[in-house]
Amino acid sequence: MRTLEIEVPDDLDLSAGSDREELTRLARTLFALHLFRNGKITPVQAAKITGLSWRNFLLEAAAHGV
Repeated sequence: MRTLEIEVPDDLDLSAGSDREELTRLARTLFALHLFRNGKITPVQAAKITGLSWRNFLLEAAAHGV
């Protein structure tokens, strides 16, 4: 699997209630949802990106209105 790196400004306070793992999980989920919503990837591929099971990804997608 490839790695995608996201740069954020130094003055952006990412520590407010979130740890690195939580932010990584959120970024992966939103990225996968975007690609899935736009028909670029399958639900199985999206689940792999998020680290969720196929079923849990679909539940997450539904929770986001996808």
